[in-house]
Amino acid sequence: MDVKVVISVYILHFINEHAYGASLEPYRNYGIIVDAGSSSTKVRIYSWSEVPNKNIIPLIAEIPNQKKFEPGISAFETEIGGVFNYTFSILEYINDSIPEEKRKTTRLHFMATAGLRLLNQNVTKVLLDEVHTTLLNKDINPFSYQTGGRQAAILSGEEEAMFAWVTVNYVLGTFEQQRPDINSVGLVELGGGSLQIAFVPEDPIYAGKLSFQIAGRDYSIYGHSFLSYGATSVAERVVDYLVRNNPYATEIMNPCMLRGDSINMSSDGKKLGLVGSGNATLCEEILSFYLQPAPKYMCSPKPCSIGQIYQPPIKDRKFFTAGLINFLVKTFDAMDEEGKINLTHLQAEARSYCSMTLDEALKYMSTSASWASRNCQDGLYIPLVFSALGFTMDTNSLRAVDTVKGVKIAWGLGAMLIEEEKTRFYREELNAIDVTHPTTSEKTDHFINHEGLHIEDVTPLLTSDKTEDVLNH
Repeated sequence: MDVKVVISVYILHFINEHAYGASLEPYRNYGIIVDAGSSSTKVRIYSWSEVPNKNIIPLIAEIPNQKKFEPGISAFETEIGGVFNYTFSILEYINDSIPEEKRKTTRLHFMATAGLRLLNQNVTKVLLDEVHTTLLNKDINPFSYQTGGRQAAILSGEEEAMFAWVTVNYVLGTFEQQRPDINSVGLVELGGGSLQIAFVPEDPIYAGKLSFQIAGRDYSIYGHSFLSYGATSVAERVVDYLVRNNPYATEIMNPCMLRGDSINMSSDGKKLGLVGSGNATLCEEILSFYLQPAPKYMCSPKPCSIGQIYQPPIKDRKFFTAGLINFLVKTFDAMDEEGKINLTHLQAEARSYCSMTLDEALKYMSTSASWASRNCQDGLYIPLVFSALGFTMDTNSLRAVDTVKGVKIAWGLGAMLIEEEKTRFYREELNAIDVTHPTTSEKTDHFINHEGLHIEDVTPLLTSDKTEDVLNH
């Protein structure tokens, strides 16, 4: 098809999509992501209109106000029998949300995160097997599940990072540009259990390459998830460090806790008391201990960021931040009106905050007593994390963003786009066979040659052009 014709068709499609909305209902596609997190399972339903061919990016939008099911599926680790009813109730809800004539062709993806990664592998397998068996039951699941796609599974941290990166750059229009590698935006996210980074480096990627395809174009980014480097995990590591270095103590001073704060705990059957000393310098020393790069002779390929983890240099790439980072930079007033983060200011404010007593901190900041000391430690931790990842303290490359053009930064939309792109590729392959009307033998040969072509095997990557408006305004 002529390029001008394709563009004209797409413009017409775009106008119809936004001008007539509901009138296109019969022609819309739907997709479902069941996001099984640690404390709840969120249903994410997406909708889009068909586009002329696989070289045009579909306009996917999340249908708002979907339901959240509590508790998370990990709560059934000692009651596996409850998984069926739990999954069934989710399917009942989705069933009422998708037009009846679209249910059979609507693809459902069950993707677990966070909580299930922390469970015993055998327990996780039993839980997911039960979900998988339930979703295969066509008597209760009218949706397309696992047809050429993945079965119920736990996403790796890297997949989450990649999907979130795709969400950001998809909404920015990155994939519509001629040089997405130059205009794309990286992402750094800090959660409770892990730290994640994803971006397109200027240098070749020697490890940690994540590949995917969008609109018939291949993309590759660097991505890594640092497990146990999330804020909650690091808080546990700080305590472990203090206990190991004070083996005979029954009361230990914790420099990452505020003065006047204390907690009781047990370690190896021994009762311990942790008492806050509010010493930012000592706290940063402990945190830095876990963020050091490995010696050069232990780092291959080079360079390494944290430990022995390879990471290409950041250089001049722009980055959005997500998760706890955004909360803390707002809390410590370390960002301007456009969201640009000032790491030097954040570090200074956190150090000052850590010198306060618990009572003083509660008056200074609107928070609970149980979280006041964590704000001290996390405020010190974040600048050190960025330094470990290769950012300078005076960088202008970081921007705290919760939403992009009204879309929340989350991995769900990116996952839906990539899964749909895999499906479209597969569908285009089959349509190409039908259009040529080959003979019976030619058809047989064609299918034999495509034996082993699974949607998971399709490689994908990235692109952008409207990013500049968002970053430089």
